[in-house]
Amino acid sequence: MEGWIRPAAEAWRQLFDGELESHPVADDSPELETLSVRRPDYRPERGNWPRIIHHGAPSRHVLVLIHGLKDSPGYLEAIALRFAAHGANVALPLLQAHGRRDPVRAMRAVDWRAWRATGDRAVEIAAMLGEEVSIGGLSTGGALALDKCLHEPSAIAGKLFLFSAALALRRHQRLVLSTGAVTRWLDARLARRGDGIGGDPYKYSRDFFVGARQVYLLTRDLRRRAGFESAGQHRDRVFVAHSVVDRTISISAVEGLVRQDDPGQHHIIPAALDVAHAELVLAEPMTHQARPGEPPPPRANPEFDAMMIKALAFLDR
Repeated sequence: MEGWIRPAAEAWRQLFDGELESHPVADDSPELETLSVRRPDYRPERGNWPRIIHHGAPSRHVLVLIHGLKDSPGYLEAIALRFAAHGANVALPLLQAHGRRDPVRAMRAVDWRAWRATGDRAVEIAAMLGEEVSIGGLSTGGALALDKCLHEPSAIAGKLFLFSAALALRRHQRLVLSTGAVTRWLDARLARRGDGIGGDPYKYSRDFFVGARQVYLLTRDLRRRAGFESAGQHRDRVFVAHSVVDRTISISAVEGLVRQDDPGQHHIIPAALDVAHAELVLAEPMTHQARPGEPPPPRANPEFDAMMIKALAFLDR
C-alpha cells in the first residue's frame, strides 16, 4: 500500500472496525484500486462493504457518496465509477444496520444520528484523498448529504449531488412513521415473515419501519432547522437528478434547490420512461433471481449516461 493513502486507509478501517481488503476495480481499469472493509457480520458480496476507489494519488476532486435506506454502496457503484473515471477519488461509506447478514437485529438499534456521524467521519477521511470534497447520495443518502452541507458547510468545498433525494416524504409515510411504537409493532409483525434477505445481493427485501422512521426524523430535523430555506444560499452548488414518477419520494422538495433556468443543474426523468426510485442510479439492470413474493429486479435508467454527463460537467464548474 502506497504511503500517501495509509492514513486514510487506517482511518477507514477504524471507522468500520473490520479488515482492509485491496483489489483492482476492474481488469480494464488497472489504474483504479478499491480499498474495502469487510467484517464477519457483513453480507458476503463486496457491494455491501464500505469502500474507497482511488487512483493511487491525491486527486483534485473527491466524492463522498452515501447509499439509501435498505441498500448498500453496491447501488451507487455505477455513479462512483463514472466519477472515478473522470479523475476523482471516491469514498462509499456503509450506514449503520445496512449490508448485514442479520438486518432484523441490526435495524432494531438504528439511529439517524449514527448515520450522520458516519457521514461526518467519511468526509474527514475523504479530505485526505484530494483537494476538494463534494458529497452526494441516493434517497436517504441524499438527505444526509444535504444535512452535512447545512450543519458543517465548511467541510464541503465542492458540490452537492442529490439522486432521488429523500427530502419530502409523502403524507401517508409521515403519518405511519411519526410514532415509534407503531413502527416497532409493524417491524415485529414483518419479522415473522422473514429476515429481510432476498434475491437482491445489495438491498434488503422488505421494509424496516424503525429504519424508515429514522428517515422521517432526519427530514423533520432538516425542516425544523429551516434546512430547505437555508439551502437556497447553496443553490449554485446543488445538482439534482429525480424521476417525475418516483412513487417513493416526491420530487417537490428538490425542485426549489436548483435554478430551473439552468438545465446543467438538474436532470429530470420524464414520466414516459417510468423510472422507479432506485432505478435512477443504475447503468445496468439488476440481474438477480427474485424470490417468491418479491418485485422483479430493478431496471436500468435509460438516461443514465445523459444524467452523468451533466453531473460530471457540473462537478467541473
